[in-house]
Amino acid sequence: MSLGHDYMGHIVQPFTCSLALFFASGVAWQIFGFLALWCFWQSFWQRYLHLRAVRKLYHTTNRLDTDVLFWWGFPLSMLLAGSTFWGARLRSWPLLLVPAAWAVGLAVWVSLLAFVVRPLSLPKEEGYACHRPSYDEVRAQRFYDWHNCNPIKVLLSHCEEGTKRAIAPFEIGKEYLQALDHSWRDRMRKGNYQQKPIVLQGPMKIPACNACKICSCQKWRTSCSGHWTPSWGS
Repeated sequence: MSLGHDYMGHIVQPFTCSLALFFASGVAWQIFGFLALWCFWQSFWQRYLHLRAVRKLYHTTNRLDTDVLFWWGFPLSMLLAGSTFWGARLRSWPLLLVPAAWAVGLAVWVSLLAFVVRPLSLPKEEGYACHRPSYDEVRAQRFYDWHNCNPIKVLLSHCEEGTKRAIAPFEIGKEYLQALDHSWRDRMRKGNYQQKPIVLQGPMKIPACNACKICSCQKWRTSCSGHWTPSWGS
C-alpha cells in the first residue's frame, strides 16, 4: 500500500464512471451515486489508513501530489467531452468535436496548474538559503542528525571499546528513542545556538533553543520554525 496506488484509484474510478456519460442509459445516475458513496467512504478510510495504521514516511518533494493534480484533468475533461457528444448528436455536429473538446478542457486545466497555481514552485522566502532552517534547528525538530542516521557510526558506538554511550539509531515513527537517548541530548548541547532544558511530560529533560515553547498541558511544544510538534516523553 502506498500513496501512488491510492492515487491511481482516485483517477481511474472517476474516469471510468464518466464513460457512462456517452450512453443513453437509465442507470447512469446510479453509477455516479455509488461513486459519491465511494468518495465519502474513501475520505474517512484514507485518513485512518495513512494517519493511524501506517508508519510515517518522508517524501523529499511534492512531485507525486503535483502529478496527480495534472492527471486529474483527464476525468475532469470527460464532463466537457460528454456535453459536447450529446450536443453533436442533437445538432448534427461532427463527432471530431468530442475528442477536441476533451483535449481543450485538458489543456486549460494543465495551463492553469502550470502557469497560475504552479504547485512545484517554492515560495520566495523558501528560495533563499537565509530563510531555510539550519542544521541544528532541523535536528531539534526532526530528531535525526548525521550521527544517528549513519549505520556504521551507530554500530561502532555499540561495539567499539572505550565508547562512553551507544548511539540510538534513528527510525521514522520512533523518535522517542532519540528523546530518551543521553548521547543525542549531549550532541544537541553542542549546537551553534544557545539552548536550555525544557521539562516535558515526566522527569525527562531535553535541550531546546530559546525560541521553543511548551504548552500548558506539557504534551506539545513549538519549534524554532513555529510549528507545533509532540513532546516525546516517558
